[in-house]
Amino acid sequence: MKVDRWKYIPFSNAAKVLSDAGKRIKQRNYLQEGKIPVIDQGQDFIGGYIDDETMSFKGDLPVIIFGDHTRNIKYVNRRFAVGAEGIKILKPESCYEPKFFYYMLHSLEIPSRGYSRHFQFLKKFDFPLAPIVEQNLIVSEIEKQFSRLDEAVAALKRVRASLKRYKASVLKAAVEGKLTEEWRKQNPNVEPANVLLERIKKERSLRGVERRSKLRGKEEIASPLARNDNLPELPKGWVWATVGQISETNPSIDKKSIPDDLLVSFVPMAEVGAENGHINVNNTRPFSEVKKGFTNFLEGDVLFAKITPCMENGKMAIVPALSSGYGFGSTEFHVIRPYDSVNPYFIYYMVSNLSYRKEAAHHMTGAVGQKRVPESFLVNTCMPLPHLEEQLQIISEVQRRLTVIEKLYAEINGNLKRAERLRQAILKKAFSGRLVHQASKSNSKGGVHYAK
Repeated sequence: MKVDRWKYIPFSNAAKVLSDAGKRIKQRNYLQEGKIPVIDQGQDFIGGYIDDETMSFKGDLPVIIFGDHTRNIKYVNRRFAVGAEGIKILKPESCYEPKFFYYMLHSLEIPSRGYSRHFQFLKKFDFPLAPIVEQNLIVSEIEKQFSRLDEAVAALKRVRASLKRYKASVLKAAVEGKLTEEWRKQNPNVEPANVLLERIKKERSLRGVERRSKLRGKEEIASPLARNDNLPELPKGWVWATVGQISETNPSIDKKSIPDDLLVSFVPMAEVGAENGHINVNNTRPFSEVKKGFTNFLEGDVLFAKITPCMENGKMAIVPALSSGYGFGSTEFHVIRPYDSVNPYFIYYMVSNLSYRKEAAHHMTGAVGQKRVPESFLVNTCMPLPHLEEQLQIISEVQRRLTVIEKLYAEINGNLKRAERLRQAILKKAFSGRLVHQASKSNSKGGVHYAK
């Protein structure tokens, strides 16, 4: 909605696009600490640091950074270096209070085109230009209201971080057998897991499952069991086993037996849950569309994202019942198919452990930015194994705790979304002329001052 007392000008009259003089810092050269912050188009305000002062931006400050790919907008009023590619450095014209221009950009509804360029859309807007006195009043009111909102958001994020730490402690206790200490005391005669492991070996033999010495042309990563490393002591009745001993990884399906017109579940990476293991299998496609170039899975399989940063963020899921019995999806996750004596949720919770993901990150291979966890690492991952009865008890104890965590997560995330909607409502009100009242009779006499 346009404001009668304001002017509206094209982008070319509102701001200049400044040159970075070719001084861009590639992401691989970012430092964790340094003299000069690197500002890029990423979500975080500071992407990294450098020490080379000759690479700092030399233009006048403040400036507005616009992420051409991400649409992230940043107000920069101190020395910085330009990060990587895909940013535009904007300098508002003197008729604008820089903070007014910055908040005004945030109020624009710039269409999302994924990782395409978005600056082309920004240049098509007509930019509101309020009298300079009113600009300052609007900025002051926005920041007053945002300050209260930021305090509430920060408190919510602190609680969410605490829940994340508590979740990690629950999974760690599960791995160490602490959640079922009392259960073991009350059930001393449960069959030991070494008997279970022998039974699984026989099952593997009957299925004709044999691990290759090489996987995908890569040398296998020797497991701690194979290296005879000093593994931590386990509770009585537990044994150490590898994922490859208790499951098949990336198993194949007889695709010739599936009719081309059968509707099968199709799961892109975006549908794999990052927090709770849930997965959307309602998206269906004819088998003829997915039989080539896609990973296949069945009910009860555990999906594990192999590409960074998805793996580091914990993207894993357990496949629920599939309407057709078959599922296909992104080639960017590994499939773990447990044997009958191992519950998929048990593997899911063991592999969800944060320490496991940190170790996996050290074994990623591939090009910068597209590194992947090799199947050999997954196969040779060591995990503690109790008998199936105790596995089920561990799952029950973990789920009881995580259900509470998920409920609190949902409430927090809902409040964060409401906070963001409120932030946008404040901006919308500000740039429709309704946040502050700045009446001026001089407007009709041409006496309103627009420029500094």
